[in-house]
Amino acid sequence: RSALRLGLVAVLVGLWRWPHATEWALALTGGPVVGLMTWRLYRSARLWTHHRQLVRPMASALAPFLGVPPVVAQSGVSVRRDFADAGGGEHVGTVAMPDHWAATPEQKLRVQQVIDARFGIGLQYQWQTSRYPMVVNLTRAPVPPSTVLFADMRAEIDAAPAGKVLLGVDAAGASRYGDLTLEDPHWGVNAGSRRGKTTLLLSIAAQELHKGAERVTGIDPKRVSLDALAGVPGVDLHSDPLNVQDMWDGIRAFRKFMQARIDAYMDDRTLEFRRALLIIDEVNMFAAMSDHYWRQIKESGDKATPPVWHDISLVAWGGAQFRCNIILVGQRLDGPTLKGLRDSLGVRLLAGFTPQQYQFLVGLTPVLRSQKPRGRFLLFEGGELTWLQLLKGEPEEFRDYA
Repeated sequence: RSALRLGLVAVLVGLWRWPHATEWALALTGGPVVGLMTWRLYRSARLWTHHRQLVRPMASALAPFLGVPPVVAQSGVSVRRDFADAGGGEHVGTVAMPDHWAATPEQKLRVQQVIDARFGIGLQYQWQTSRYPMVVNLTRAPVPPSTVLFADMRAEIDAAPAGKVLLGVDAAGASRYGDLTLEDPHWGVNAGSRRGKTTLLLSIAAQELHKGAERVTGIDPKRVSLDALAGVPGVDLHSDPLNVQDMWDGIRAFRKFMQARIDAYMDDRTLEFRRALLIIDEVNMFAAMSDHYWRQIKESGDKATPPVWHDISLVAWGGAQFRCNIILVGQRLDGPTLKGLRDSLGVRLLAGFTPQQYQFLVGLTPVLRSQKPRGRFLLFEGGELTWLQLLKGEPEEFRDYA
């Protein structure tokens, strides 16, 4: 208190006797102080948000299983604020148990289930119950490798049957495939900018073309995703953003191509067909452009939905038996964009997603957060969720392979 009083007196005397020098001294000392206070306030706000969004709800959920009030459970929870960015094997948190807790296998499993649901990342648990205090240390489970080169996986890709597309490698080091032969054989890819969508599409198309796919029709309003495959036999690209009708014609031609297969099959039930892919990239942009174009040309009495979606729906409904697959790619796959086609997407890949997109495509309350590395995608297939690192390669590699 004496120091504060002395400092205040010194400032008042300085402003009276040496005002300019005192103002400079206050500016030089006050600036860093204000900056430090602002930084501490920012950190405190982030820490408060972290506690409100994760620590407090998790403690409240754990309290009934620990037999203590939520406030007591919260005092025993410690979680790194940057846990989502931790590498595999890094410590991310600790949860302390009350002294009376029995620590049975069933109780441990319940606690782990509650923690898993709140964290949204893979965790490993190290229990310490033989000494005081009883705690469980939380460590981030292994994550997929940072890079998986297409050239290194060529032999494995060659050995895979047609319809099984090698996507990448999971955290256990196992190769993960997407299945184009499912009962719901169509795919949806929800990914933000610079997440690796272009490489993914080139990889899918190249693998199937190499294994004998008859046709790949690409709709690409941004002219970049499939341009490397231009001129490859069997590839039909429609990528002029100023010519929406040409994109519609390409989709209609694919639908007629499938109809020809149906007619041929009705005459000869022994026929088998090679794979055909309809890839629509930037489907959000395509949908908006189609709506705008349709408003310009539609006549009185026409339906509000552009007719191109009828062609897409017919392929979605009949494609499984005749090996015609749709791959819809966008930065925001939602109900208005997909026009009721979500349930036809047997394989769904997500990167850079929001909680709303996760809930729409996975059908569960969001518990997983998007991971940052480029090419890190969440694969949802058959009710199973798997993080994987996609294949990486140059456009020329995929073209040569195709």
